[in-house]
Amino acid sequence: MFDLKTLRRFVSDYRQYQDLRHRLKASADRVRSLAKHAITLMRQDKYHDAEQLLAEAERVLKSVHTLMKRQPLLATEGFFREALEEYAEAKAYHSFLTGERLTIPLFIPLDTDEALGGVCDFTGELVRKAMSIADEEHLKEIESYVRMTQRVVDELSHVSFSGKLREKYDDLERNLVKLERIVYEVRMARGATLSSE
Repeated sequence: MFDLKTLRRFVSDYRQYQDLRHRLKASADRVRSLAKHAITLMRQDKYHDAEQLLAEAERVLKSVHTLMKRQPLLATEGFFREALEEYAEAKAYHSFLTGERLTIPLFIPLDTDEALGGVCDFTGELVRKAMSIADEEHLKEIESYVRMTQRVVDELSHVSFSGKLREKYDDLERNLVKLERIVYEVRMARGATLSSE
């Protein structure tokens, strides 16, 4: 005989999950927004302001930790994983620009895919920054971006990625080419300037 009591329990469980999911979505959107804004501030060399936003993102993620304890399946939601990847990108970018050690609090459920995706993506930020400062005065700084990106490529080139990470790795290699091109163009402009004097 069909048991309506069991069906009602399933419906109740589903409603509870959807309520927690809705709360998680709001938090994930907040984390993503904070991380993106922090990246924008770092492009403008406003590191202190960016650090405050990253600290706020960590507070939001800490509050989400209690939701995860109640319903561990929430950690697999795509929108949450994407927010974590954006956070990882911002942290990697910050670590590179400030020279500080990259640390992720233990309560943040960052898995390998999001961490690697964030690292690959942060090299795109190096390209953006290099484009905005592409002149002889900043050549050494841009060359440091090339060296870092080359190191990341070297580390990851031994891994056989698939799916989304394969696309991220391909973007990483394209970022290296773009940075090398920027360095080349700055050097060529310097040579053109010297020859015209």
